[in-house]
Amino acid sequence: MVERGLERGLGVSPPDRAPGKPPAGARNGSPAGAWNGSPAGASGEPPAGRRPLLGLVTANIHLGVGATLWSGVRRAAEAHGASLVALPGDAVRVEGAPRNALYELLPTAGLDGVICWTSTLGLPAAGERAARLVRELSGLPVVSLNRALEDHETLLLDSHAGMRKAVGHLVTDHGRRRLACIRGPLTNPVALDRARAYSEALRRHRLPQDRSLTAASLDYAAGAGAAAMRVLIDVRGLRPGRDFDAVVACSDALAADALRFLTERGVRVPEDVALISFNDSVEARISDPPLTSVALPFGELGALAVETLLARLRGTAPPARRVVSGTLIVRGSCGCHSPLVEQVVEQGVGQGAEGRGFSEPAGVRGSLTPTAPLDAGLLAALPAGPGETGVDFLRRLERALATSVRSFDDAVAWDRALLGLRAGGGADPARLERLVGQARLLVADKSRRLLEYERWTEEQRARRLRALATTLTTVTDTAGLRRALERHLPGLGVPGYRLALREPAAPAPPPLAEMLPDRDDRDTGVDRGAGDDRGEQVERAERGERVERGERGRFTAVLEPLHIGDEQLGYAVFEADPGDEPHGGGAGALYRALGDQISAALKGVRLFTEVRGARDAAERASRFKTRLLDNATDELRSPVEAILRHTAEGEPAHEHANRLLRLIDDLLDLSRSEIDALDLSRQLLDPLRTLTETFRLAGGRPEHLRLPSRLPVVRADEGRLTQIVLNLLVAAGGPGLHLAAEAGPRQLDIRVDRPGLTVEEGEEERLFQPFASGARGTRLGLAIARRLAVLHGGSVTVDRVRGRAGFRLTLPLPTPADAPGQPAAGNELLVLAADGEQPPPEAAALARRHRLRLRLPGPDEELSALLGPPGPAAVAWDAEAPGAARRWATARRLLDHPALRHTPFLLYGPLAGDDLHQVLHALRPSELAKSVLVVDGSAERRERARALLTQALPGRPVRAAADGTSALALLADEAPGLLVVDRALPDMAGLDVVERLPGVPALLLSDRGFTVADARRAEPHPALLLLGREILTEAETARLLALMLERDDPAAQRAVAPVRYALAYLEQHYRHRFSRWQVAQAAGVSEDHLGRLFHRELGLTLWEYLTRLRIQRAKERLASSDDSVQTVARAVGFHDRAYFSRVFRRLTGVAPHAYRDAG
Repeated sequence: MVERGLERGLGVSPPDRAPGKPPAGARNGSPAGAWNGSPAGASGEPPAGRRPLLGLVTANIHLGVGATLWSGVRRAAEAHGASLVALPGDAVRVEGAPRNALYELLPTAGLDGVICWTSTLGLPAAGERAARLVRELSGLPVVSLNRALEDHETLLLDSHAGMRKAVGHLVTDHGRRRLACIRGPLTNPVALDRARAYSEALRRHRLPQDRSLTAASLDYAAGAGAAAMRVLIDVRGLRPGRDFDAVVACSDALAADALRFLTERGVRVPEDVALISFNDSVEARISDPPLTSVALPFGELGALAVETLLARLRGTAPPARRVVSGTLIVRGSCGCHSPLVEQVVEQGVGQGAEGRGFSEPAGVRGSLTPTAPLDAGLLAALPAGPGETGVDFLRRLERALATSVRSFDDAVAWDRALLGLRAGGGADPARLERLVGQARLLVADKSRRLLEYERWTEEQRARRLRALATTLTTVTDTAGLRRALERHLPGLGVPGYRLALREPAAPAPPPLAEMLPDRDDRDTGVDRGAGDDRGEQVERAERGERVERGERGRFTAVLEPLHIGDEQLGYAVFEADPGDEPHGGGAGALYRALGDQISAALKGVRLFTEVRGARDAAERASRFKTRLLDNATDELRSPVEAILRHTAEGEPAHEHANRLLRLIDDLLDLSRSEIDALDLSRQLLDPLRTLTETFRLAGGRPEHLRLPSRLPVVRADEGRLTQIVLNLLVAAGGPGLHLAAEAGPRQLDIRVDRPGLTVEEGEEERLFQPFASGARGTRLGLAIARRLAVLHGGSVTVDRVRGRAGFRLTLPLPTPADAPGQPAAGNELLVLAADGEQPPPEAAALARRHRLRLRLPGPDEELSALLGPPGPAAVAWDAEAPGAARRWATARRLLDHPALRHTPFLLYGPLAGDDLHQVLHALRPSELAKSVLVVDGSAERRERARALLTQALPGRPVRAAADGTSALALLADEAPGLLVVDRALPDMAGLDVVERLPGVPALLLSDRGFTVADARRAEPHPALLLLGREILTEAETARLLALMLERDDPAAQRAVAPVRYALAYLEQHYRHRFSRWQVAQAAGVSEDHLGRLFHRELGLTLWEYLTRLRIQRAKERLASSDDSVQTVARAVGFHDRAYFSRVFRRLTGVAPHAYRDAG
């Protein structure tokens, strides 16, 4: 690094002078000549036309005092027209930290000067990383904060003065003599400095220093202060209030923890133990009682550092101050009252809380400030004469507050000024008191609005961050990442950003100078990789030279490392919004959160790219393998088929050729199964014929085939099922080969064995590995059989029965869902048999074997009774038995019920179809009328509707669905003749289902009423009728449904439209009085015509419907509220309580109060 001659205290000494000695010609520390090796002019300023670029090197800018110092530095840089870039890279550790990577960019940043918060970085420290950072700073003008760094200029916070004020306040003002101390970590230089200040303060007040009263915390994390207090009380046995009566904590975070611990132990603060801390952070203000704290002006220190550094750069005299002192902020934890209470004491009794005059110690802030915010105009508006009200003063004050109060501190200053105004008295003290009270209310209202705005801002920021995080989870490449950032960052107050991605093999980070924004280069989303051409800047940076930047406008930027753990991904530069006031840690925390989110997204992009590359490579390999096998098998198949053509059955050559052909097919199937490319064409089939034919092909003897006369259908690929069974027969081949099958309540079991077949214990799984067992030419059979069985949802295992080994194939029985699921562990077998018939013998035998109770449901039996816990284990139906058509409707009900989605069905007979629904559709009796579909989210209402429809519409099967999705699936299977649907389904609107069935009569029910929008949406459906739930009786509803099925006149169906609008009007206005003419106007027809249409469609007059609607709403309010009967009557449109009670009794059979009491 080329050394530069710098003014005293601002850099390394050039070779021609000793460290710390001013250069020749320097006067009182002012610069003498230009820097050696720098392009600055004789004055030492940056080159003309370029603003100074300052860097802030610190551990963080988002936590506690770090955020405060960042705010001060940023404000000062903006005020002086300097550009600023923050590098919050954590403390420098010997073992390294991922964020320390930011410090590697310092040589390529083109910075004119650096503010280094040395104490937070832990410098100077041992280790190569710390030494490298110090070397990188040595070639730059540096102002070191709170700790000396080589011979760079140092600015300090005076912790000793603050500690003296804290200890003096406890001793002098509160008489505390036994002080305990919670110091920070032993390795933290600031904590050590404050501990020394505590010891000096004790000596100053001639108090003994008892080491047992001092406890150190491990860190500043949550719970550290409580742990230190536990050492004092539990480990050392000290008694609060006796062995110590005050605690001085070196941090607000430690003090807040200690306060919570003492409160939990029943120790009163401040009565038993007073408490004082440092930093005046948020923890101090929100604790109860609030903490008296030494406020260290970190923001002021940051501003002073900027002014000092700029003065040195520009060759002007720097500020004389080098040390910034703290201020004691008095609150309740030390024993003092609120400043407002003390002011009352000063103005009134003149005595403090302990009976002595209260005087605020020197350096202690908390007493009233002068009336500084009250300018001459406001003071002139105060009422002077008896006729003046002070309105003009309040209006002027309101305007002043709107423009001058921007923070809580501003509001406190105004409040104190108003209190000081009241203290001045006047000719009419009472009127002045009222006016000041009103003015303070204005200040309080402004404070409240500031707080609400701050909360709203934080909520909006958190919401936008969540939205960005959600978007980033879907990003799969850097282009998508850039688009997401361009869309979301402006809303977060980040007008621009740069990304510099670091490839894993990149030897060095990209130059920081390329990443920083320029005046004419503010476009966002410039994505630069580490492999970009860096040109001359990179070469100069590698040689250790300064990298200069071109002419640019002022900016503020924050640099964030992109990393996951120790893996460095790159860097992000976020440009700060010039209009965003830099206060608090919100902005710093925002940049930290953005860096974390972008890091996670980049890691995801890299992983996705790697996975995609691996997948593509695997797919290419798989395609090559498949093509190779396909071509190889085709080439091998041709000569084998030629051999088969030239040989006859029974000849050895013919048999060997057949075996070779099966081996070729098995190899092809095995390769396809490994890439999930085995296709199945599954359908319902009778396995009896397949098993019989396959056993014959394998050479089995008929007397060894043990199959029942009938087996239930299974859903399988017939060719693949034949292959599975044949492979098992070949694997077990030999004299006495047996094949048996038996149906269970959940699956079909097929067993293959022979006498003398042995399988060693522990060798069962090895048999199913390719080429692991079997005779030559058959060593793939078992592996292929198992894989095909798994694709069918079954399994192939080694089975031992009475010491005899064999192979067991299990195939699941079909279910309505046709998907894996756990059936109910029921103890019943539902058998669908016609009236007076016996159940199929196969079902009776299965029930005996598995100890199931046979149950024959009746055609009108409630499903809730059939399906109650524990539920049926299976459903059996002989579809070819005489009278089976009469059980078709019951089979349809069971198949559609959601509780039986995973219940096996044992169907017997010659059936065809891909699944149970197709089979049932094919078995539908030709004489059966179209079904009725009920769609409702309530199981109770569905069953009530089913029972009503079954009784009202005999001969029509009734199907039910719990939501719109299930209903649409049923519609795809069969269009119903009538639809009964609830207005609000769990997953969609009832009208969505109606719109899928144009022309089908439909009844739309609602217990929350209808709107004009519903009536308008129903206009394209003339066969749709709207009806309030529970308005009609069951008998009236049955007549209405029968009428809807009989009506086929299009003109009559179109006439229902006015009735819909009338219903919507009644539902929206039933609480109010209205006339029949108003309803007719809403329906668009005359009064008489509407009355005729309404009665024809619903069987009720308009006023009868309205009365029933009001009573139904009254029943709901009586059941759900404690309102009086009079209140309920008025709420539903009755203005006479007695009349309401008579109508209620007539329609419900009980009085309103009796209805409520009955629950």
